[in-house]
Amino acid sequence: MKLLIAEDEILCMENLTEIPWGDIGVTLIDTARSGNEAFEKIKSNTPDIVLSDIEMEDGTGFDLAKKLTCTFPEIKVIFLTAYDKFEYAQTAIQYKAFGYVLKPINRKKLLETISEAKEKIEKENAERTRHKRLLSEFSTCKYFLKDYFLSLLASGKTNELYSIFSIGDKEYSYQTIVATTFNKNGISCNMDFRFFTDITSALDQSGFKIIPFYEQNMITYIVYSEFAVNNGKSIQNIFDAAEIISNYMKFHDTRSFTVAVGSAVNGEKMIPYCIRRAQEALKYHFSIGENSIIYIDDIEPESFTAPDLESLKAELIDCIKIGSAHRSNDIVHRMFASIHSSRISLDLAQRICLELVIAISIAMAQLGENPDILFNKTEIWSVMKNYHSISSLESFISDITDIAVSVINTRREEKK
Repeated sequence: MKLLIAEDEILCMENLTEIPWGDIGVTLIDTARSGNEAFEKIKSNTPDIVLSDIEMEDGTGFDLAKKLTCTFPEIKVIFLTAYDKFEYAQTAIQYKAFGYVLKPINRKKLLETISEAKEKIEKENAERTRHKRLLSEFSTCKYFLKDYFLSLLASGKTNELYSIFSIGDKEYSYQTIVATTFNKNGISCNMDFRFFTDITSALDQSGFKIIPFYEQNMITYIVYSEFAVNNGKSIQNIFDAAEIISNYMKFHDTRSFTVAVGSAVNGEKMIPYCIRRAQEALKYHFSIGENSIIYIDDIEPESFTAPDLESLKAELIDCIKIGSAHRSNDIVHRMFASIHSSRISLDLAQRICLELVIAISIAMAQLGENPDILFNKTEIWSVMKNYHSISSLESFISDITDIAVSVINTRREEKK
């Protein structure tokens, strides 16, 4: 434990330097006659403890403490003074001084104070070491926290997203790459964790900003950048990253593999969608061929998709089953907002609504209700084709939802 003494009184300095500091495990590394001299020496050889007089010719001990608070906050400062002034004690507290020893110095009291500071520093160092070890361990553990990451996104906990996964401080565009290997029967295989860490290191060293996740049969890389979505640089960026993954797997793994690239999105709230789009690309590995990079937008252009539609549909069915009319209508509105923003065709929107009505009818049947009440024995596709705008389809689905919720709630009231 290193000590520096700042004291302008020659006799007092001599007395302080004669103290056997080694007996309490402390080494006196330097002395100074003023606060400015002490600060210059601290910059070149940083002590753990500074023992400083308050009243000195060239600035006060408080001036020194103020500088240390900003530049070396971990240093413990103990003040010496011949004046038992309340104002001094207040200022010492303001600058977070560890201790305050009056002159003439009681050697026993001084050694006790220095020993207490030493003990405090040792505890802080131990805690700092433990914290670094935990951070190191967590940096590996977070590779397995994909579900937790997605839950933070869903709940909007941006502070945790930034502190744990280092995103959320800026507006980035995001794109996802997933990769998996297949055996001879075309069944996905376990991914070697060592391959994952090697690929992650290669992407890091190549300057890519990534959030990597490992799962037993798939690796996921969320690549983010400040490039605008789908401009030349962003497209080149994602395919450069995919090429690194592909080349590594070609060289190190004898099994066939597929590297899949999802759609680009703006903002972290759309990350689940870009992950899902990348995963959807994997299903084409049989038709596209093994050891290839598949870009979902080449096969399923985004004009034929609506972000978050599947998750919203599942949420809607749950709300209908519990009989929540208000939440159901809110979800329907969000679904059609997604359909509007995706600029999908009317024909595809009609087919999406057909699928949704079928899902609602299945939910009613599961609850023991007759789903025919929704259609009145009418061929539903013929009905759907009569709606010639997205807005009219939304009104139709809202009406269907209201009928389903009303029937379910009425039946529950009758059973009470």
